[in-house]
Amino acid sequence: MRAHVRTTPRLRATVTLLTVAMAALLLAAPTAAGAAVQKCTTPPTVYPIGQLTDGMQATGWTVLKGTQPESFGVKILGVLPDAIAPGDDLILVKAHGANIDAIGGMGPGFSGSPVYINNELVGSVSYGLGGDAHYGALTPGQELVDILMNPKARTAAAATRVRLSRADRRLVAGDARTSVASVGTSLTQIPTPLAVAGATDKRAALLQKKLAKQGISVEPYRASSSTSSSQLTSGSAIVPGGVFTAALSYGSVAYAGIGTATIVCGDYVVAFGHPFLFAGAGLDGAMLDGSVVATVPGGGFEPNPFKIANIGGLRGTIDQDRLNGIRGVVGKRPPLTTLTSSIKNLDTGQTTTATTQVALPRYLAYIAEDHVYGSILAALDARKGTDWITWTVNGVSQGEPFQFSISNAYTGYNALWRPSYDVYATLRSIRNAQGPARITSVQIDGTVTEKPEYALIHKPRTQSTTQPGYTTGTTLNVHRGDTVDVRVPVQQVNSGDTYTAVWSFTVPTSVRGSGRLEVFPGRGYFYARRNLPLDQTIAQLQKAPRGNDLAIYIRMRGSHTIRADIPTDWPLKGYPDDIALHLIK
Repeated sequence: MRAHVRTTPRLRATVTLLTVAMAALLLAAPTAAGAAVQKCTTPPTVYPIGQLTDGMQATGWTVLKGTQPESFGVKILGVLPDAIAPGDDLILVKAHGANIDAIGGMGPGFSGSPVYINNELVGSVSYGLGGDAHYGALTPGQELVDILMNPKARTAAAATRVRLSRADRRLVAGDARTSVASVGTSLTQIPTPLAVAGATDKRAALLQKKLAKQGISVEPYRASSSTSSSQLTSGSAIVPGGVFTAALSYGSVAYAGIGTATIVCGDYVVAFGHPFLFAGAGLDGAMLDGSVVATVPGGGFEPNPFKIANIGGLRGTIDQDRLNGIRGVVGKRPPLTTLTSSIKNLDTGQTTTATTQVALPRYLAYIAEDHVYGSILAALDARKGTDWITWTVNGVSQGEPFQFSISNAYTGYNALWRPSYDVYATLRSIRNAQGPARITSVQIDGTVTEKPEYALIHKPRTQSTTQPGYTTGTTLNVHRGDTVDVRVPVQQVNSGDTYTAVWSFTVPTSVRGSGRLEVFPGRGYFYARRNLPLDQTIAQLQKAPRGNDLAIYIRMRGSHTIRADIPTDWPLKGYPDDIALHLIK
């Protein structure tokens, strides 16, 4: 087989495997910054749960606006034994006070708010009761101290819902002076507000649905993009009752859970009072601070109060995500994957840049898809156009760094959404390769234009040994062993320039019947088979056809499909009619 076509190198992808030791150091995961982690030597004193009695008054702390915690009243209504899990109780409470009454109770964002009696930790707000948002439940203080000092895996699953007995409901009804029928039948884990920036509402809702299938309850809201720095910040100290942010990503694309810090001791912080992703140990999530823009009162469209917060700067690493809360380490920088993009609009000359830091590899491909889509949309500012996009992936596998690049061309409506999907598929393929491989950075570069900078595929001209002389007919006669020559004119729509792709193939002697010849634009499929070695995975990704490749398919009975992908200068359009290959026996 042979192929000849005029082409340029800008859309040819290359693979570079780095083996230099210094490169390994540059690509290695970041280590803890500053001095060694300061351990907690004096954990908070816990108010004994056995000494709690109905009607006792306590004090809770949370941020309702800005960064300064403020106090509110808490009335103890009773203890619910084994409510979360065997040996794991809940404390039924009612929140009160002028500030709480003004917003209608407790809601998303309150999780982790500490509650004290005589400066001893009773617990943290974690569950709400449907109906009157003043009522809810606390995760007991000792469970939170255990996460701080000696986190252990629990055999129980995350308890997102706790049923109330009729006696418990009567207790609430008596305090609220209402009927038992009006009291909810269960306590539910307070949903985590999910600050979302740089992603569409549809994508945020999709992530919410994905997390819900895992028993994770979040409520997305539109937030401002945060700093994209991977360096630790040294703002005001995180304090009990202060804003605590657990981020999947931050920067241009942010997905960050907003809650409240419960305990701060040494360099350790315990927050939320329930799981975030219930990922156990070794999470390596990003711990950030933040500020509450406003606490929206309950009622109307939002039945419960809801904290809307802006994401702050990187403060440390989340290393525990347990049944009763999460733990962060201040001053320890998590291993982040940096997504950067630089897209130039050829019509305006302007370049759009963006940076996103991704903390959890599990969500890297999903977040990268948002990052690429948003970057191209911002640069193109139109629903369709023409793109030339290159993405370069850096990573480490089994201690050895690797790097590879893929380029592709897109046109029409595909120019807006297809590059993001191709980057997503590439990263999923690397994640599914043998290794394991950790991706340290992804760089996306490209140009966009609203102009239809593509070429149309015209009808092929063919000849064979049996039927010599090029023709544009719909049928070509062939014998086994014949040589078939194919010429495909490709015409650029703006300039009108036409050039011809040339290809030849031999009809296999094993064919058992007639077939057809198809010509169409190449379409990259950047998924590699699972569990291939990393080098084979990369090689398979490199072989995927591009949007500027002319694909020629030969399909005949009794023979494997013959395919050629011929590179051209432009993204392609057009699907000429197939040519029937009539086998003469």
